[in-house]
Amino acid sequence: MEKTLDTLDLTDASWNLLIHSYGPGEDENDPSVSKITDVDFGEQKFGKWKDIAATEDQLNELGVTDMLYVSGVGEYTTTFTLPEDWSDTTGAYLDVTYGKDQIGEITINGTALDANNASDRVDLGGYLVSGENTLTIKLSTTLYARMYATNSGYEGRDFGMGTGFMQPEDPEAFYDGLLSVTLTPYTQVAIQ
Repeated sequence: MEKTLDTLDLTDASWNLLIHSYGPGEDENDPSVSKITDVDFGEQKFGKWKDIAATEDQLNELGVTDMLYVSGVGEYTTTFTLPEDWSDTTGAYLDVTYGKDQIGEITINGTALDANNASDRVDLGGYLVSGENTLTIKLSTTLYARMYATNSGYEGRDFGMGTGFMQPEDPEAFYDGLLSVTLTPYTQVAIQ
């Protein structure tokens, strides 16, 4: 039986972050309509969106004064290389850790895979190739941060959940962003 390759930690890889920010539509009183603004933040490390060093132009484009108030979908994209001996008998599990956000979709080499938030693991077995591979992870936040930015009347309310967990001094409590991404190879063996 051939040896399985070592785990590949992609956490510190070069990740590009494109944020699809959800904000109020033209009629701010209609919560069913959102304006979606796309801003490319280039190469970013994992972590809270509030820690992104956004320019004044980017903040203006997003319609906020601070990254703390951005809600939406973040597309994290990286490219990594697998060895030449990678074959159809080699697969890999993608393990993703994140905070209170949700993984919406994982795309590997152009193939979109549904994410199951009951598990932090996705089998990429049939989608990886030897050489260059491109991975995109879509992370969705709640809209609480944007709600703070556009309507201070929501501050301190518990929104019917009875927990009082949303306090005005801590609107970032919902956002952790991506924390780590690893690829754990496995070898498939036919049992006879």
